[in-house]
This record gives sequence, structure tokens and C-alpha cells, in this order.
Amino acid sequence: HMLVDEAQDTSPVQWDVIRLLTREFTAGQGARTNVLRTIFVVGDQKQSIYSFQGADPAGFDRMRQHFGTELAQVGTP
Repeated sequence: HMLVDEAQDTSPVQWDVIRLLTREFTAGQGARTNVLRTIFVVGDQKQSIYSFQGADPAGFDRMRQHFGTELAQVGTP
């Protein structure tokens, strides 16, 4: 399982790490039908306060689309 809290303050590089860590959820043996893989992301774009450190609030929506597409391919909501 992957939990990302305060996702509105996640930078593109951090999203890359999250994407790479969860890539196994939908590929090869990681996409096993008998194992439920979940990604839970919590955030509110209106509360982003770390843009000076590279936070990308719009990344929250981009990654929602990315994970939705990837997980749908293996039948996981």
C-alpha cells in the first residue's frame, strides 16, 4: 500500500519517486490478482504552502489521472 499525505506540497521529483515505487502495482508479478494494491493520496490544492520548495499542486490532478489509468488496466479501482 502507498499513502501520500499533504500531496498538494509534493514536488515533481517526489511524484517521480512515488510513481516508480508504485509501478510494480500494475506490472508483471506485482499485478497479481490475489493481492490488492492501493494508493491513497490526501491533499488540498488550496492549502499548498511550499511552492518555494518546488511543490506542484497541479501534480495532484496529473497523478490522479496517471494512477487511475494505470490501475484500471489491471482492473483495480
